[in-house]
Amino acid sequence: MAYRWSWSWGSEPAVLLQSDMGFAFNNTNSNTFEPRTTEQYKPTGAPTKYSMASDALDEMQIPVAATAGMDQGVISAALKTTVGSYTAGISLIRVTGTSGRGIYIQISTGGALRLYVDNVLKATAAVATDFLTWKFLALHFDMSANPWKGRVVLDGVELIPEFTDARAADTVAAVLFDSPVNSDRAWYNGQIIVQDAYADASPPRYVTRISPDADVSTVGTWTPTTGTDHASTGVDPFNAATNTTEATPTVGDEVITNYTGDLTAKLGGVPGSVDLVTVHSYSTGAANTARAEVGDAAGATTTVGATTLIGSDTTYAYASAPTKPSGGAWAATDTPKCKYEVVSV
Repeated sequence: MAYRWSWSWGSEPAVLLQSDMGFAFNNTNSNTFEPRTTEQYKPTGAPTKYSMASDALDEMQIPVAATAGMDQGVISAALKTTVGSYTAGISLIRVTGTSGRGIYIQISTGGALRLYVDNVLKATAAVATDFLTWKFLALHFDMSANPWKGRVVLDGVELIPEFTDARAADTVAAVLFDSPVNSDRAWYNGQIIVQDAYADASPPRYVTRISPDADVSTVGTWTPTTGTDHASTGVDPFNAATNTTEATPTVGDEVITNYTGDLTAKLGGVPGSVDLVTVHSYSTGAANTARAEVGDAAGATTTVGATTLIGSDTTYAYASAPTKPSGGAWAATDTPKCKYEVVSV
């Protein structure tokens, strides 16, 4: 079991994240949700990062594909506020099953975190959490069997131990984040990570977004709307109108891009370890199926994502590689490859 999905925010507004990028919001107004660089969860030297700032009581849901088929795992996020009081009863991280019941972390007015399992309050942390500095909060959940289980880890240290509640096995329907501060866009979500096993460790980790800046190869005849394939497929911020297109796709056609430097160069320093590389893809088609894949410079082997039906609307897909596809752990000297492949037409 391992890391499954990672997300680092860009400058895309909520309306675009919802219309084209797989997220869902209860309100896409920029006065409610706004990507900002004023608060950044990143190591020294790393590229500029965005955080998603939000208002009190406003909610966002990560792409369903990120947890499809899961019945246990870990959801973690870097969270911060610029004000010191909270609205009680707001769920900072919530995992909801298909039954509508959930496992989640709520907050009190003073900042003490509370664990709910099967919608039942199980424990309140003995000390309050001060979100005026970045906190790496992780919810461990397991609804794979009766009883359900949950626990809370803060900055890599267990804050609330395991509690259980009787409930039939279920699978994840949604993962949601809410803002608990009653102030204008004063709650910040710096990044999100999904792991696929309840027993996984959840130490603090950084997620950094880097766009491909070099072409590798293509199979088929691909036409970028501007410049080269990497300039069209790696456009940042995302813009569905900038893309690379194939008019008559066939099975196995593909586009591969990568980077002009290794991970050290692109991350702004030597990473202590690299636990996951996630490639995100956004595409439209005529009832084709396709998939995202992760490769590395050492060979042609890739780690493939789920084959996804690509319809007339922008369709999200991803692939994640916890280890290097050619073998072994990711190293600071590695250069990932981003691949998009047509599976059926």
